[in-house]
Amino acid sequence: GLQKTMKSLSALGAKAAGKSGAKVLGRLAGNIPFVGIAFDIYAIAEDIKDLADKNSPTPLGLKIGHLVLDVTLAALSIVEAAFPIVAPITQVLGIALTIIRIAMD
Repeated sequence: GLQKTMKSLSALGAKAAGKSGAKVLGRLAGNIPFVGIAFDIYAIAEDIKDLADKNSPTPLGLKIGHLVLDVTLAALSIVEAAFPIVAPITQVLGIALTIIRIAMD
């Protein structure tokens, strides 16, 4: 039930945003801090892999921008998990950075 729904939402979101299903699912799972952090780490690993790929058509500046935003989002997730009282601030910043990340793509 829930897994199938999350998979469907992930596929729909990925299609709409032009992103991989894992990144979209990571944003949807943001309400479960450690799952969201795991997806943030995955996104960082993918960014590093893309940065190292010399044959990638993505411009270097855009690759670096993706990495910086994903590292910042991961840091915000960790701060939110460690200090729940700052969640209203970190969530707003996270949403803003996610919008910027999607706009960059």
